Amino acid sequence: MFEIAVAIIAIMISVGGIIYGFGYAMDNRRIKEFGLKELTQSFINGVILFVLFAAFSQVGIVTQIINQFVGALPNNVLEFCGPIAYNYGLCLSYYYLVGIQPFSVGNTILIPLSIQIMGILSYLISAYLIVGTLSTIGFSVIFISIKFTAFSIFLGPLRLAIETLSTTLIALFLQAAIINAIGIIIPLLLYIGLTLRTFYFSRRLGGAILALAIGLFVVFPLTYLMNIEIMNSIPALPSGALQSSMLNFTSSAMTFSFAIASKALPLSIISNSISNNEMGLIMLKSAVSGTENLAGSFEYIIKLLMNIIANFILEVIILPLLSIILTIISIRELARILGSEISFGRFDIF
Repeated sequence: MFEIAVAIIAIMISVGGIIYGFGYAMDNRRIKEFGLKELTQSFINGVILFVLFAAFSQVGIVTQIINQFVGALPNNVLEFCGPIAYNYGLCLSYYYLVGIQPFSVGNTILIPLSIQIMGILSYLISAYLIVGTLSTIGFSVIFISIKFTAFSIFLGPLRLAIETLSTTLIALFLQAAIINAIGIIIPLLLYIGLTLRTFYFSRRLGGAILALAIGLFVVFPLTYLMNIEIMNSIPALPSGALQSSMLNFTSSAMTFSFAIASKALPLSIISNSISNNEMGLIMLKSAVSGTENLAGSFEYIIKLLMNIIANFILEVIILPLLSIILTIISIRELARILGSEISFGRFDIF
């Protein structure tokens, strides 16, 4: 693509020179001005081409500055990033979203968001299945029918948490796909934009594409790095405490069910010596004690879960929206510098 862009610029310089020479020969001021303008624009495009190559190629100055700013990345991270590994900003953002194992950058250990969300999801789904199964169990002892349908009240919050985290996970992988696509198409966009800017009739379009490519290459990954730094500065929530609490809750729910059943069986054996009211009172006291413990445990789980989900929404949805807004602003201003204009509709209020 670089060689093609150089060839097109050389051709346009020749065309501009021919037009200027023709105007000079015809002593036509308008033709001379047009030819001189095209010559000037072609030389400017040549300068832009070499500046872009020196700045944004895989060994370019801007690329190296971004890489130095990010710091050294582990080899397994670079291998995972594949074709976008040349830009450490994009690579770090991509791996932090959908990486397959924790990694370190400098003195900081980062856990990819996909691992965090899927780990919590697995515990939630397990708890949902266990509690859902228990809520369908029932048995009868003499004149007493015992059912655990009350467990179904725990299913609503668990289902909401599972759906919210699943949606967040989809948004996570969508962002990762966009970042990967950006890293792949940026070099192509740079050369296409420069080529289009070479021609008179597509000069504004070329400037807009160049601004888009530069904004996505520099500003967008830097805003993601800013998001990572923001989230790392916030005290970490005890996701490990949530997982252990979920295990304790499901274990307590099963223990509670078995305890009720184990009390019911001896009562059925001595049912002739106690009244139905006494039997019901014994079962009720046991049920109330176990229910209070479960309710207290579940309340703690919900508080932890809501805080963790709120942080995930902030990191996966709210902060990326801020990144998009900052990138749009930079692209719009870059387009003006390159002699073009880009409108983003309602985003132009920023």
